[in-house]
Amino acid sequence: MAAAAVHRLLVSRLQRLAAGLARSRAALGKRERRSSYLLLAPLLAQTKARADLPPPPCVSTHNIQRFQWIGEFVPAFRISGSQVNVLSSPAEFYDTLKEHIMTAKKRIVLASLYLGTGPLEQELVDCIEETLQRSQDETTISDLRVAVLLDCTRGSRGKKNSRTMLIPLLKKFPNQSKSQ
Repeated sequence: MAAAAVHRLLVSRLQRLAAGLARSRAALGKRERRSSYLLLAPLLAQTKARADLPPPPCVSTHNIQRFQWIGEFVPAFRISGSQVNVLSSPAEFYDTLKEHIMTAKKRIVLASLYLGTGPLEQELVDCIEETLQRSQDETTISDLRVAVLLDCTRGSRGKKNSRTMLIPLLKKFPNQSKSQ
């Protein structure tokens, strides 16, 4: 598909999305406005262009300004493009996740449909446990808190499931861990 055709298709879809959001916003009136489009906010924030890279040919000030209206509907925060690290493989994601868990000082928050029950998932739970234990050993009252949010149905399938994988953490560190 030619770049122009892709661009036209994207623009038409976004225009329909904008119209739908505008209708939803009008219908909400003074009620609290919440949006399922919250996850789009970081992608739509303006970023500083890196001087060493030319802008992509399809990006222009006009194209970026088309997305400004979304900021009226969802919370957004600005970040520099240099702060974004693109993870290109599941292994890289997993390693980065473990690295950040091991260096956590205040909180570890995971939200997922389910955790899984394989050796990699057990290794992840063990990594959280080690970090909590190290945090307790370093201070008498640990500031480190862990929260895991899982889908109740999907996280409960089978005798061994995501919830049963996390039970040892809840029992060993009741004041520091929370599973929802």
